[in-house]
Amino acid sequence: MRPRKHHPLEEALLLGLEEARHDGTVLRVLPLVLARHGAALDWTALRQDARRRKLKSELGFLCELTAEVTGDRSLRDLAEPLRDRRRTALRFFPQVKSHYEEELARRRSPAVARRWGFLTNLSLDSFKGLLEKHGA
Repeated sequence: MRPRKHHPLEEALLLGLEEARHDGTVLRVLPLVLARHGAALDWTALRQDARRRKLKSELGFLCELTAEVTGDRSLRDLAEPLRDRRRTALRFFPQVKSHYEEELARRRSPAVARRWGFLTNLSLDSFKGLLEKHGA
């Protein structure tokens, strides 16, 4: 078997956020990744790269969401500098493919997603359940 190159953790997290724009399953597992590996991240580099890649709000949402489901207040503090108060329009995260998905996202979206300008078809219980299942 040939060795494979691996991305640095910060790069992998940002790639995950980019993919989560289109795939709710990826979005659902990202809080688990952050909960397990948040202490090992270079937060300065991560925030700079998130700004450069236009993922600042997505990263802030992920941090605050993970803080809410794990009770780790330090993640909420890390999210705050990422907030863009100019942003007022809600966006679907991940993107919806039908009117039905759009309506579900409007109904199920947790408050933390709305605070960051997102609507998501994943409830807070969905994120909590995955974390509990995998022991984070």
